[in-house]
This record gives sequence, structure tokens and C-alpha cells, in this order.
Amino acid sequence: MMPTQAFSYTKIVVADIEASEAFYGSALGMTTVMRGTMGETDWAHEECVMTTTGEMSIPMLQLIRYHDKPVPAPTGVWLGFNVTDLDAVIEKVGAAGGSVLMAPKLIEEHNLILMAAVVADPEGHMIELIEMLGDS
Repeated sequence: MMPTQAFSYTKIVVADIEASEAFYGSALGMTTVMRGTMGETDWAHEECVMTTTGEMSIPMLQLIRYHDKPVPAPTGVWLGFNVTDLDAVIEKVGAAGGSVLMAPKLIEEHNLILMAAVVADPEGHMIELIEMLGDS
């Protein structure tokens, strides 16, 4: 038996939690399920927990803004989202202040056919968007 039960969440540290919450809500349709201030001393932070369905039983995106710690530069970590209409999501990303890093590209690998693009949120965190088109 594996000791790990399931993947639960990804946290990203942001400079502007309200703007980040607005971006992920409007560009990717995520819903805020919890918001609050947590922690003590130099670990005190604001936190915004979001999911694609509004339920906390699925993997979550947690946006964190520390009160007394600097915001690190975005790293090579990518968030990944499956979408049903890649072009529409890319439009929403631009309208919400994000940018396109890699335009949509057709990929036919591993017996899958999909469209993929890489975008960034307004703070530069990378997000890969995948629209499944079928099996090859």
C-alpha cells in the first residue's frame, strides 16, 4: 500500500493576492472556496484557496501572500489545466492581464492528439493549457 493517498494542492506565493484571485477566477474559471489570514510570526500570510468546481475534495490551487517575507521570482514550475476551448481560455488570459508564452501547438504523441499552449499569469507564473482532441 502506498503511503500517499492523493495529490492535494499546489501553493504559489504571489505579490498581489486579490489580483491573482481575480486572474485565476476570470481567466480559468476557478472558484474561491476559502480565504483568510493564517500562521504566526514570520510565517503569517493571507491565503486564497481555489478549485475548478468550488469543492475542497479535489486538487486545489492555494495563493499565498506572506506578511513579512519577500515574494520569490516565479520558478520553472508550471501549473497545468485541461480546458475544453483553448482559444477562448487564451483570450480570457489576455483580458485578465496574463500573457502567451507559447502559442497553441498541435501535439500528436503518446497515442494522444491535443492542442497545448503556455501562458503566464500577471506575475509571471507559467501555466500550461491542454485541450484534448482525441486518440491517435
